[in-house]
Amino acid sequence: MADGSEVNWSSGKLSECVSLQEAVTRLQAGALEPGVTVDLGDGALAEFKEADAPDSFLARLLAHARLVGVAQTAEQSAVRGPVPLMVDSHAKALLDAIRNAR
Repeated sequence: MADGSEVNWSSGKLSECVSLQEAVTRLQAGALEPGVTVDLGDGALAEFKEADAPDSFLARLLAHARLVGVAQTAEQSAVRGPVPLMVDSHAKALLDAIRNAR
């Protein structure tokens, strides 16, 4: 489509598919229509149905966006490779004494 939207062909049903940010913006403006599918990322989709309350659906999308942000932050800050282990010198002396006593 000319506006950058995609089309969801699942279940033989044609519906507009928008990004998470686009859906949040439209919901906040009161312009998201029932039947629109939201791309949540990684192949996950959520459809805004006529029975859905706009405020509840918006809360769901915002919560999902926060979870994605937390996951991305955790992934970026994850330590790669072996983690250096620091042992207190007194604790090491006790562990060595126990090992040598056997």
